[in-house]
Amino acid sequence: MQNIKVLVIDDEEAIRLTTAAQLAGASAVVVLATSGKLGISLALTERPDIILLDVMMPDLDGYATCRLLQADPATRHIPVILLTALSGRDEVLRGLEAGAVDFLTKPVSGVELRARVAAMARLKRMRDELERANRIQRELVHMLIHDFRSPLAALHANLWSMRNAFGPDSPHAESLGDARNAAKRLVAMVGQMVAIGQADRRDADEGHVAQVAVFALAREAVRLLRPLAHQRQVKLVVVEPDAEARASWVRGDEQLLQRAIENLLSNAIKYTDEGTAVELSLQTVNASDGSRLQLSVADRGPGVPVADRERIFARYATLPQVREDVPQLGLGLAFCRFAAQVHSGEILVADRPDGGATFTLELPCGLGLHQAELQ
Repeated sequence: MQNIKVLVIDDEEAIRLTTAAQLAGASAVVVLATSGKLGISLALTERPDIILLDVMMPDLDGYATCRLLQADPATRHIPVILLTALSGRDEVLRGLEAGAVDFLTKPVSGVELRARVAAMARLKRMRDELERANRIQRELVHMLIHDFRSPLAALHANLWSMRNAFGPDSPHAESLGDARNAAKRLVAMVGQMVAIGQADRRDADEGHVAQVAVFALAREAVRLLRPLAHQRQVKLVVVEPDAEARASWVRGDEQLLQRAIENLLSNAIKYTDEGTAVELSLQTVNASDGSRLQLSVADRGPGVPVADRERIFARYATLPQVREDVPQLGLGLAFCRFAAQVHSGEILVADRPDGGATFTLELPCGLGLHQAELQ
């Protein structure tokens, strides 16, 4: 157990000192905390490998402390072993629900304590190494994808120039047009992959979190996509929300939410029949866990079969081609689900009774945004 750092959180001095002595004999570095609040603070600054956490403490008990540690991205990866004089099934279940990975019943023998801590430390090292390998792999893939953009853009531009040089009556015009469209699809796919890679690497503590006026984002997304809608002869309609929905806000990443709304709208425009409309609406609903904001985008396309309603949100999913003129990149809706999950929300799809589909982005929200923030 050499070089293992263990944080012991217990309000009883005798327990703290005894536990520290038992671990110090195995060359572990021990940090002591007298309360849950102090323990959380030390977990952030000391970055321990293992946390030994007493259940019965005043003010903030072990269960509440464990939940707070699990809720913070900076500490949720640290294994928590609960120390308790209670050994009933309900207490064990309650601890597991709070995020603990193991239990030790007081009084704890030194042999058992060191064995459990050493086992958890090995598991944590293995996980840390796996995460490091995955991070390196993701970075490498992201760099490769990013480097694809320039040559693909050059290929697309040169194919366009060649098609113009040969002229529309050339026997090569159709082949060059198909090649240009394929290059265009690759450029779009790489762009989506880069966007998802950048989103995957975002972290809640990087300064991206703010109070976001969703209706303002929706209006901006509609403005940006009107040319695409006009090109496909589709009308974009914003259903005027009530005052509460208009004044709602989401605490989150504005860029992720903006991209998600744009993806939902562009997907609807691509699949909607010419001469019809795509409708964007906003409403708030009350749920058991608080107010929820529902942003819905309804189209007049072929709808989504029930069997495909989960698969369409998977990355690179391939489904039966319902529209020959619409390329399937398999990333736009995956990005929308990612953005929903990052904000503790969800995305749903349902068919409209009169034809088409409705995609709904549902997010926890607050109310009462100042009107100035909506301008």
